[in-house]
Parts: sequence; C-alpha cells; structure tokens
Amino acid sequence: DSQTEFKSLFKANGGIGVGLLCTSYGKTKCALDLCEELNSKRSTPAHITVVVPFQILKDQWEKLVAKRKIQNLRVQVINSYVKLDKVVTDFLIIDEIHSCCNEDSEYFKRAIDITQYKYFLGLSGTLEDKHKLFLAERNIPIIKEITREEATLNGWVSNYSIYTLMCKMNEEDTEEHINLKKKIRQGFSYFQGRDIFPIIL
Repeated sequence: DSQTEFKSLFKANGGIGVGLLCTSYGKTKCALDLCEELNSKRSTPAHITVVVPFQILKDQWEKLVAKRKIQNLRVQVINSYVKLDKVVTDFLIIDEIHSCCNEDSEYFKRAIDITQYKYFLGLSGTLEDKHKLFLAERNIPIIKEITREEATLNGWVSNYSIYTLMCKMNEEDTEEHINLKKKIRQGFSYFQGRDIFPIIL
C-alpha cells in the first residue's frame, strides 16, 4: 500500500529524508513502524529521538509509544531540545518539520548541529518553497509527497470540510484573551512574539 511504499522509499534512500504527507495520512504511524522495524533488527533497542514543536504533540507521541511498547525512544519539544550541547542517537525524527525550519528560525539548524545520528526522518503535511530549499541545502531530500487530493481520491483519507466560525467576544472574554496571549508569549520563545491569536472585536 501507499504507507508501505513510503517506508520502502525511506529505507532505499539510506534512512534519510522527509515525508510530505497530508493530514490524516498516517505520518506518525509510518514513523513508529520504522522505529519498530529498526529495533527488530537489533539485539538491543536503538536510541531513537523524536523532536516535536509543541507539548501537545509530545504528549500524543508518548501515548502512542507507550501503547506500542517501543523501548529507548525519547520525545522532546524542540525549544528544550536545542538547549542541549550534544545528542547521540541512532534515529532522529522531527515531526511537523515546517514549524521549525523557517529561515528566520535557528531551531532546525541547531537541532541538526547538536545531533549525531545515523537515520533522519522529517514529517510534515505541507512545506513552502523556502522550507524545501532549506532542507535541500542540508542534503535532506523529500522522498514522498502525498497531497490531500491524491489521498482522498485513492481512499487513503476521508473527505472533510473545514469551516471557520467567527464570534464576537464580550469585554470579559477579550480581557482574558489578552492575558492568555501574554502568557503564551512569555512562556514560549518559539513563537518569537508573533501575534498568533488575533483578537476579533
């Protein structure tokens, strides 16, 4: 099937590459399958490092890893990971790689620079041209691209629609919203002061 093809392409490329795979395709499943396959070929579990952009993704990964009972796999949020001096791992996986390879961010470069790895897998649902260039300059190819249209046409994902519901906030909600934005900016240097939650009045 398509996921098997993606995993075969990854292995054929020496275990280095990025999967540009649409939402709901099964990016995480593919990555965990590769982790299990790597461990199955070894007498002791491989050292596997997964780097994610947000805490909520870290929690999701850890639940799936625990469910599959994959040993020696550590999940870290990138803004903590890049503070380390050096990491030696067999398999480095960066999830939602588009969130950490912008040219205005040093996170991705730093994550690569501090990590000694044998295999590298990047995962994303979408990449802009500047992201692709950034990866190409570091000899990290895109090994497979599956668009939402292709996945839907082939029945790999369910068709869906996205609706945006606009709502007007009252004064109390607006004040709470502003306070939450301040906490986010203070707590997450990753966002670099961007106004990620616009106020609607």
